[in-house]
Amino acid sequence: MGETYLRKHAPKHAEIICYQCTDDVLNALQNNEIDAFARGEPCNGYIAQQQPEFNIIDIQPSLEKVGFAIAKENDMLLNIVNSELKNMSENGTLSKLRKFWKAYNIHLLS
Repeated sequence: MGETYLRKHAPKHAEIICYQCTDDVLNALQNNEIDAFARGEPCNGYIAQQQPEFNIIDIQPSLEKVGFAIAKENDMLLNIVNSELKNMSENGTLSKLRKFWKAYNIHLLS
């Protein structure tokens, strides 16, 4: 979750601290150095599975888009990626990934 978004939407009295990695955030939470944290949707789902003592109180759909860029002239790589994505969709792998990562916004784009 972006720092700019948090500064705009967090309560005025909230102190926003930025960490470099998830492990640092989890350590701070476990050591009572912070009261809460905001992370992206897939990260929150993973943390909830790995750290059941933490509660996710609100899941907002991620507005972040992630994509892969492939050079126009690299038809072979494009075909391999598209073929594997199609296979993953058909054999249920993408559904499993959505569930594992709590990432409801994974979509195949053609």
